[in-house]
Amino acid sequence: EFGISDGLMFGGVSTSSYADFSDSQSWNGTSWTTGGSLTGARQSGASAGTGSTSARYVNGYNDSPAPYPNSNRNESYNGTSWTSDTVHPQSVNNKGDGGCGTVDSMIVTGGHANGTGDRNQFYKWTGSWSTIANGITGSQCTVTGSLSSALITKQTSAQTWNGSSWTSSTATNVSRKTAGGSGISSESGFRCFDWANTNPFVNSSESWNGTAWTARGNAPYARTESASLDNTTDSLMSVGGGQSYG
Repeated sequence: EFGISDGLMFGGVSTSSYADFSDSQSWNGTSWTTGGSLTGARQSGASAGTGSTSARYVNGYNDSPAPYPNSNRNESYNGTSWTSDTVHPQSVNNKGDGGCGTVDSMIVTGGHANGTGDRNQFYKWTGSWSTIANGITGSQCTVTGSLSSALITKQTSAQTWNGSSWTSSTATNVSRKTAGGSGISSESGFRCFDWANTNPFVNSSESWNGTAWTARGNAPYARTESASLDNTTDSLMSVGGGQSYG
């Protein structure tokens, strides 16, 4: 998460062994540096933060055993180590950009519980957990912005958040799931790539200006479930991801 010149990547799963990662790596705009390890290795959690020394990682799931146990872990990073905080009220995974905000002020979308299906309840973290109004339900959503102003998309659906309620907004140009996303408010959004359980994946992107979606440039490679080191509508870095279905 958190910017093309000051970023942090953590967790995830190996495409060769399907083992979950617990390590973190910080990005300074030039090179990657190994950082502290998560309190629990997992993939597909929700994250938020503002730089390589300030992050939060919530939920996720493990690669084994089936049906792939979900996690309610909630941990924060200070640039050196990860610390466990009060667990999330539910054990879910997000399979997308299911969190936004800062280490102390975060939105977490409903997510998915493997074996039992999608969950619809949204939460916020402000030092403790409390519910907020539900937006687009389930997993594979992309949410960007802050606790007071955010944008959420899934497939072609889009909603904006004003700090108290979600409002349906203009549909996107392209239907996307597990899209990489970036943005700082309900009036500034960017998302890229597409996954629909079929090949080939889509490498296109589009941006939101508060009124309309506009097609942007194509990435060199199509991918799914990549890490998004997000910043603004005009500044995003994508790392990793899957290149083909199956």
